Amino acid sequence: MLRSIGKILPLLLSMLLLLTTGCGSDQNASKTQQITIAVQPLPNDDSIARTRYVEELGKAFNAKVVILNYDSSLLANNAMATGNIDIAVFGSATAAIGISNGLPYEIFWIHNVEGENESIVVKNGAEINSIADLKGKRVGVTFGATVHYALLQAMRRAGLSINDVQLFDMQPPEMLNAWREGQLDAAAIWQPTLDELLRDGHVLVNSRQLDEQGITTADVGVVNKEFARKHPDIVKKYVELQVKAQKLYRDDPNAAAAITADSLNLPVEEALKQMNEIVWVDIKDQISDRYLGTSEHKGQFVQTLLETAQFLEKSNVVDRAASFDKISAAINPAFAQAVAK
Repeated sequence: MLRSIGKILPLLLSMLLLLTTGCGSDQNASKTQQITIAVQPLPNDDSIARTRYVEELGKAFNAKVVILNYDSSLLANNAMATGNIDIAVFGSATAAIGISNGLPYEIFWIHNVEGENESIVVKNGAEINSIADLKGKRVGVTFGATVHYALLQAMRRAGLSINDVQLFDMQPPEMLNAWREGQLDAAAIWQPTLDELLRDGHVLVNSRQLDEQGITTADVGVVNKEFARKHPDIVKKYVELQVKAQKLYRDDPNAAAAITADSLNLPVEEALKQMNEIVWVDIKDQISDRYLGTSEHKGQFVQTLLETAQFLEKSNVVDRAASFDKISAAINPAFAQAVAK
């Protein structure tokens, strides 16, 4: 059944699915008994690095590593609000929501900038040839996700308001079912569900094209502030694993794709295709002015998140957007800086 929701519900824990646990032995045993990491089915550095979380994070810090899987950023964000997650991967729009709502975390890494992996797709035969043609149509989207922000921004630029389109808040599996049953004319969605929708649809515009228009979205790494304060070495090690994963992708993309395929339960060819669809941000770019910047001089990503939060406030997704200073304080490039030395 389709449901239309005009505003993000109060932050509540929606789902916890335990995938992997592990333990090791080394140092900091008295300080760290468990490291809880929330992941999503995204074909980026995390999908490669997560295979080393138990072995390298767990053994290095004598900790049990718990990996939780989520289908969407908003579910992970809700769980982050409980304080039961230490590190998570989710979309920049979701991060803007969390920061605006005062969640106690900070952004320390950009896993990827969205490209062809996120798109606004339309049903074949729906006679939709432009964003303006979405007027009066039934569109599925996960509220609070990066695709939600991208869709609303694209609509605004095409002269459409949220009242001009029938928006339905749906998680990817629900969206896929509604699509197959003919209940949707269009959808804003990411991989791997995107490819499923394309069996009976086509891309209207993708996030790489929207980025060129100034609508930038990304998947970011966030960490609970208290956890980062107590265990900076763990966060630094996590960043090191992302850097190693990126290097493997650059040096041997097929080997990297094989690992991602196993992590996401995809054919290797499909994993490589999806990995090539995103924009990879290497360690030097992470701490450049274009992205996170440095602890002394924050980068342009602060402004990107500010504009995201402000737009989400106008769209009634958050009650009040975080200020520039609040967002700047929630971005912490220190761990990437330490690894880049």
